[in-house]
Amino acid sequence: MDSNTDEQIRTHLTGKLSSEIPELVKSRLELTLQLLETEPMPIQHRTHSRHRKSWFVAAAVVLAIGGTLASGFISPAMAETLRKVPFIGQIFEALGDNALQDANRKGLSLPVNLSATDQGIMLTITEVLYDGMEIKLGIQESSTNKLPIILDRSDRYEIVKSQTQEDPAHTMDIWHHTWSNVRSETSTQNIGILSFESMLGTEPDRDAKISKEFPLPITIKKVGDVEGNWKFQIPVKWNASLTKKIPINKTNKAPDGIGSITLQSVVTSPLGTEIRFTTAEAYPSTSSSWSGFNSDYMVVDENGYIISSAGGQGGSGNQMQSNIAEMIHTKKYDPIPERSKTLIFKPYKSGSRYGDAAITLNPNALPLTLQQGEVGSVTVNSMAFEEDRVVIQYDVNGNDPVGQNLAMEFIQDGKRGFSDNSKLLRVNNGVYSYVGEYPFQKETPIKLYSSKLRKATFYKELEFQVPIR
Repeated sequence: MDSNTDEQIRTHLTGKLSSEIPELVKSRLELTLQLLETEPMPIQHRTHSRHRKSWFVAAAVVLAIGGTLASGFISPAMAETLRKVPFIGQIFEALGDNALQDANRKGLSLPVNLSATDQGIMLTITEVLYDGMEIKLGIQESSTNKLPIILDRSDRYEIVKSQTQEDPAHTMDIWHHTWSNVRSETSTQNIGILSFESMLGTEPDRDAKISKEFPLPITIKKVGDVEGNWKFQIPVKWNASLTKKIPINKTNKAPDGIGSITLQSVVTSPLGTEIRFTTAEAYPSTSSSWSGFNSDYMVVDENGYIISSAGGQGGSGNQMQSNIAEMIHTKKYDPIPERSKTLIFKPYKSGSRYGDAAITLNPNALPLTLQQGEVGSVTVNSMAFEEDRVVIQYDVNGNDPVGQNLAMEFIQDGKRGFSDNSKLLRVNNGVYSYVGEYPFQKETPIKLYSSKLRKATFYKELEFQVPIR
């Protein structure tokens, strides 16, 4: 780091501006300065100045304060000093999705800088982020020779848990590696993100079994096609200040008088949202009975803004009665926007498909509307072409905006561009505005295709409204 900037930071930590700085920021700043001499190798393409250490963890400063610079919480003098400091979670910033980048900037990540070398390949765990539900690790590969080619970005490593005697808390019986995301920087350097999730996702006492601070012992047995033995004991610590756990334990009855949903808890963090609930339904089912197994679950805020689904898991519950089938569910969703004050959990059943519709888009004759059947319509408002892509803005208007958006796709010369990669911009009077990027050229016609759908059925009696702020 620039020595003058270093000195300014230390001065503000102890000087007259000290009272303006939150304790979290001060502690992260001090940790940053202490770790400057033990930084790992820099990511080359993000290094722009010979005066700056690209891998020191000064992003602890920016990340810990989140939006306080913009809000005026810190004085302009301190803000200007902090703006000179680059990010800590450089891998999270480079490879992470929007949620991970946001969590990183808000101060959830911590530097670790642990290295292991085998077969001429050095692996360095550079940073760790833990929100009480997921663990993310930044990893860097480096070698004096060419690294193994990345054939599968999501399956680069073979990771196993360490032996039991090295893991007295049985941490790796709780956490398991779910996926990786790896990118080549140069022929001798790669960066990646390792993701771990709890294996206790649907267990009622999961939170009691998961510690807030623990070592995560992992052994990487293979990098690409190179076998080896890279062992790590990674310190994991939960910063609980940004994770909110809301116990609910409330039951709503289904319209058939038999089925029900018990909403157990809602957990929100900058990484995402988790909703845990159980369902009960008539067994065997009839045409008039409600089914939790066959239902979908939409989450919106008080303005109707959709919180996108991010997967989940489920299983059989306690079978207390022979004519009732019970299931336990853990659903994941994107982070709740900071402007949102209430979360609305909406069980529903999507309408069935009964045909197809398509139109050819004329960029000079927009807007163009395609009817999607009984459920509603989609209107393309604008198409902005760039050298290798087109940015399309469109509105979804109808009974099931989630299903309608998933039912449509753009097609050019047989190449399909799926709308699930688009981003919801806003909701206004029941109209959902999206924007998406597609790898299409201007010279060739683009078609908008959609399934025709029946209207979705929403179960108002089963809805839950959860205040989150």
